[in-house]
Amino acid sequence: MKKKLTLILICVVLIAAVCALQACSPSPISVLDGKLTNLTAHATYENGDTVSEKLSSCKGEGNGSFTLLFDEERTFNRAFIALSGEAEMEISANGKTLYTGKDGYVAFPSVTASELKIDVTCEGKWSAESLGVYNAPAAKSGQVVSVNAGDLLSGAFTAEDFDGADLVILRANAFYDTAGAVHFADVNGTGGEEYFAASVNALKALTSARIYMQADVMYTDGVDPVAESAHLRYTTLRMHKSAAANNLNAAVRKYGLQGLHLDFSDTPADGTSLYMLSEFAAIWKSCSGGKLSVAMRLDGMERSEKLDKLMSKIFRDGNLGGNLIEKLLLTSSEMDYKQAAEIAELNSEFPVAAAIDCNADVSVFTFANDCGISAALVNFNKAGADALNMLFD
Repeated sequence: MKKKLTLILICVVLIAAVCALQACSPSPISVLDGKLTNLTAHATYENGDTVSEKLSSCKGEGNGSFTLLFDEERTFNRAFIALSGEAEMEISANGKTLYTGKDGYVAFPSVTASELKIDVTCEGKWSAESLGVYNAPAAKSGQVVSVNAGDLLSGAFTAEDFDGADLVILRANAFYDTAGAVHFADVNGTGGEEYFAASVNALKALTSARIYMQADVMYTDGVDPVAESAHLRYTTLRMHKSAAANNLNAAVRKYGLQGLHLDFSDTPADGTSLYMLSEFAAIWKSCSGGKLSVAMRLDGMERSEKLDKLMSKIFRDGNLGGNLIEKLLLTSSEMDYKQAAEIAELNSEFPVAAAIDCNADVSVFTFANDCGISAALVNFNKAGADALNMLFD
């Protein structure tokens, strides 16, 4: 009865927190300005024959351009530019093109210049809505990436692609079922364990970073996969968590890996998942001696300091906290600058990381890191590798 009341209270408070925090919405550029020095404070704007101290003067119709005129030569390697309308841009300095494409957060090798020019391509009216220019320091190591086995075995990567990665999550064909047994699904006619072992060997040949095995709950044929996975996950964590932890640990050790990653991101996180996960993580720590990495989906929840404290309290009450979990990857259908800015405003030591899908906009990964928050690259690819390595230039 006590556990049921606790779960009900958690869910009620989570719902109340979501409703109460909709207004908490820091702007991406305001978060950047709180972490880095915005060099536009030392610049004026030139648009045609007009020079102004106001960004609002940078507007036009059709193709056009405007230029930032710094008070002296400045060194910078980032720019955040938001344009209205269906516009694209090319930014350049010292006669060299730094970037061409859509507006947003742009990273490039450091340049020292007295001017930054923005050429705009647009069929209609456009205006510069926000702009920041920064010189971000090189990132520290400790980055997290999640790579798919198929990409590894296709030879899509080189060793240099994993420079800067401290933890690599291997998403292959490992599953666990209701009773806590571990399975390796056959792939394209290749035996399950043979395929998994080949994936591990391919990854170890590319990086000396720690490798965690991703384990997903096993689906049952003929049943809706989302509903069935939620059912199996709950049953496993509630009824067979000891068997699951020990069997998963045996698999991790057999293949010489360093840890386990559980992916719960197919459905939104709820109080029940958090409560059951805390008990599983404690058993995992006792049998493996290591921490657990977890991915959860939090679509529809506005992130804030209050909600973060609430989640931290739940985890601490469940004995999870930083002692048992290494990273909690917050996934989203679309992790954009706004969501990353909200996570950046959190004041907590809890190990939360924004999960950035490399098949989407990887510039959000650079933005998140420059805002001082941990981020993880999932569906790792060449675009993700470029974004990762840019942090260390």
